[in-house]
Amino acid sequence: MTPAMTFLGLTKRAGRLTIGEESVKIDARANKAKLILTACDAGRSLGERAQNLSTMAKCPHIALPWTKEELGSLVGRGTPGIMAITDKKMAEAFQMKLEKEKCQ
Repeated sequence: MTPAMTFLGLTKRAGRLTIGEESVKIDARANKAKLILTACDAGRSLGERAQNLSTMAKCPHIALPWTKEELGSLVGRGTPGIMAITDKKMAEAFQMKLEKEKCQ
């Protein structure tokens, strides 16, 4: 498990991770979403909706390098295609960890 994956699990345990399209949509409309994430195998239409939600919430959208199945086992909920981090500092820390992994 990578440091970014571990951090995403920590974000869930801290109650700062929203899972599922309807929940993410609610947080995006309320401007609570600070980072929207999609699985690498999420459908094109879900990716487009995630991008629209990130525009609405004025936050970044990242397509993760992990599948829905990998994310599901990480967060303990089915096979989520979309999630959102609702804490700004945690979102920034997650992005930094993910960037470090890409560089290695």
